Amino acid sequence: MSLTPELRRWVKTTPASLGLEGVSSSDLVRLALTRLRQDVDGGLPLADLLIAQAHEEARQLTGRRNRGMPTREQ
Repeated sequence: MSLTPELRRWVKTTPASLGLEGVSSSDLVRLALTRLRQDVDGGLPLADLLIAQAHEEARQLTGRRNRGMPTREQ
């Protein structure tokens, strides 16, 4: 899994900033994925959002462009 530097920092620092013993970055990521799955099951347009995100990231991250880009529907 590859994260942007900003997301990597956020995932690493957020659990510690909560001051809760026993809460880790893994807990944060599992919660995020569980919530995302629920949203997708509820109708969130995941494909559209992923395509938009890829194109936005390509403007900022060279590596994203090098991996290939999903096509936007016309």
